[in-house]
Amino acid sequence: MKDYKLIVKVVIVTFYIVMMCIMFMQVVLRYVFNSPTMWAEEASRYLFIWICYLGAAMAVSKKLHIGVDYFIKYMSSSVQRKIFYVTNGLTILMLLFVLIQGIKVSFITMAYPAHSMEFLPQGLAFLAIPAGAFLITVAITEAIFEKIKHKESSLSQDVSHTNAE
Repeated sequence: MKDYKLIVKVVIVTFYIVMMCIMFMQVVLRYVFNSPTMWAEEASRYLFIWICYLGAAMAVSKKLHIGVDYFIKYMSSSVQRKIFYVTNGLTILMLLFVLIQGIKVSFITMAYPAHSMEFLPQGLAFLAIPAGAFLITVAITEAIFEKIKHKESSLSQDVSHTNAE
């Protein structure tokens, strides 16, 4: 499962480089040659939308997202584990809703061209929503399975440690 993270990183970096080049080109064309392009702002916006959603997925997969654990850290480990499963389960349900609705919106907006880039459908920008929701769902599912695996390994270590004494 680590392969998809590398692909997502490469896509994020590539989109970022392309976005910066487009923005640099737009500044040069506007202020040096006094001849701005019409499509640069919209292309940069589409790339930025994809960078945000893919970046959110990477943050969740690396556990770098914001979380409030002030009260949870004072609870027992079994209660913490239950809260972890419930909150992540509810998050997955919400993300599945976002995924389904994002696909619907993407398909609807595929019929409409971008305002300044008529060869590009608007739905490509909206596809970032279900893509991000899917990748975040995968990351949370990985975290749940990691927690289950860690719990089972710690239980087997406890049992083997008890038997050794």
